[in-house]
Amino acid sequence: MLIRFAAIELMLMNIVLMFSVMLVSVAADQVTKLLAVNYLKPSGTFPIIEGALHLTYSENTGAAFGMLKKGGVGVVKFLVLAVVIVVIQDLVGGFAAPLFGLDGKL
Repeated sequence: MLIRFAAIELMLMNIVLMFSVMLVSVAADQVTKLLAVNYLKPSGTFPIIEGALHLTYSENTGAAFGMLKKGGVGVVKFLVLAVVIVVIQDLVGGFAAPLFGLDGKL
């Protein structure tokens, strides 16, 4: 019983660590985007090493970055369906089932 409790405690600590890293990563991403929009967009470019290295503001609205901007309802439906299928597959015995103590049966 004590070993199982220790394993659960370790798993919870790993989950907390994972979400903490994820939260810090998302926050850093948003801060750098805000800095780029506020300081780099007006000037267009910022020289780090003159003639060799410049930070240049650019927006990518291509397929990967802009797929939800113009009528991306079909894409959203596909993504939701894909996530539901992966979750159901996992719950009935997928690769991560042992990590969460599932025996492969709902």
